[in-house]
Amino acid sequence: MKKVFLFDPTTLSYREKIYDFFISEFSKYGVDLYIYYEKEKCNIQKDKYIGIEYTFKSFKELHKNEKPDVSIFFIWLSYTFSIPFLAYLRLFSKTKSIVWSKGINITNINQPFKNQIYYLRQRLADALILYSEFEKQFIITNKEKVFVANNTINNKCYNTEISGEEVIRFKQELSIKENKVVLFVGRIEKRKNVDILLEVFSRELNGIALLIVGPGLSHTQEEIIKGASNIYATGAIYDIERLSLCYQLADIFCIPGHLGLGINEAFLFGVPVVTENMSNSNDLVSSEPMMLFKDNYNGLFFNGNANDLSEKLELLANNNELRDSFSENARKTFQDRALIEYMRDGFLKSIKYVTNE
Repeated sequence: MKKVFLFDPTTLSYREKIYDFFISEFSKYGVDLYIYYEKEKCNIQKDKYIGIEYTFKSFKELHKNEKPDVSIFFIWLSYTFSIPFLAYLRLFSKTKSIVWSKGINITNINQPFKNQIYYLRQRLADALILYSEFEKQFIITNKEKVFVANNTINNKCYNTEISGEEVIRFKQELSIKENKVVLFVGRIEKRKNVDILLEVFSRELNGIALLIVGPGLSHTQEEIIKGASNIYATGAIYDIERLSLCYQLADIFCIPGHLGLGINEAFLFGVPVVTENMSNSNDLVSSEPMMLFKDNYNGLFFNGNANDLSEKLELLANNNELRDSFSENARKTFQDRALIEYMRDGFLKSIKYVTNE
């Protein structure tokens, strides 16, 4: 068995589910995977999850004592020891290094000087794992050592077979009275532009429900929701069964701004997406979830204007034939491009490459 360490300081809950799958699956291919998180950032009490200090000294001692065959680094450059440690591994250790990232700082695509440190990291690593094919254009090192593991969710965790009766009961539990439901899932952040959704639903789309699932609503946003009869907010839902119910009752998924992995969840459940056309936004274009979206195929773009958003949501809510077509295409997109197995394969290929298998 090859001993492989994966370093992720925060190991967010959705990543943890991915790593659980990896640990199980990798063992079938002769890979013994361990996850090392920063013990000051989280506390995961599971087999093969280990909290350590994120310092050069700690990493050096760990590698000296445990001698992993491969170490995979999902570490930001704000951890200033990360580049020196890659150099240390290359010069003084038999452990092979794999860097999992977007390759460069995507927000500085046109500023090569600012990306020099990222280029250095590309050169020092024995292999690179990228979020999507899109990022390959930013790689200046040997392309043979570059692999893609499409960023996604662990679809094995979700329940896509919930009965219609359960969905009805859940809808009643939330006191949603409208026939059609638009769903927003995620932390409330400025870049996701939830304010335009609140504007549209509080003033125009009175016959359609907006369900907001996620933490971070401001006091002003909460007051708008209280004054609207068709907007419902649950706060964060981390229980996968209840989150699955949210997607099952939704007719449309909408994050007006930065989509993130919400689009993966929506497409898993066959929920079409409405989002702003931000194709010129470097941060969004680089995102693999955005690469899943195709206008007028599995969802609709709107032009950033509240009136256009209202029109697109209303069109999709009221046109059952169009919505059903988009729904089928959304499921197909997920099956073709976003299954967790594709992400698994990208990692395994990179491990095989650095271990000369």
